[in-house]
Amino acid sequence: MGLNLFKGSGSDDDDNNSKIEINKEFARHFEHNKKREDLQRLEDLKKKGLTGDIDDNSPESSSDEDEDDLVVSGKKDLEFLNALIKVKNRDPILKQKDAKLFDYDDDEEEEEEAKKPKLTKDKPMYLKDVVAKQLIEEGPEFEESNTTSGVKSY
Repeated sequence: MGLNLFKGSGSDDDDNNSKIEINKEFARHFEHNKKREDLQRLEDLKKKGLTGDIDDNSPESSSDEDEDDLVVSGKKDLEFLNALIKVKNRDPILKQKDAKLFDYDDDEEEEEEAKKPKLTKDKPMYLKDVVAKQLIEEGPEFEESNTTSGVKSY
């Protein structure tokens, strides 16, 4: 006969159906394989340099530059959090025109200035930009000297 799921309990069949047996050997192998996969992924990430863990034996861990970067980024994080708190609390200092949320170092400003000229040099010039430039320089009466009337180029 089939199971009566909606009848009241009281029979021994309900106790037998609620037991779940765990294959302990399979569970042990499964856990072992998962650990091996995780270790392999960690090793792959270390090879690519994407892990945040730094080994004590690696030459990167003794670098002073890394420590300086961490200190600088910590200061920037602190400044950002302070500014965020001021904005959330609607601090009246922010309504002033000369209010500064962040203190910029001279080194950072020099780096930003060095980046700006590179961006303008690499900007492509489109046809509309060339035409606009020529109209500004020569005026609306400017005629191209290379145009020949009536000759088809194909």
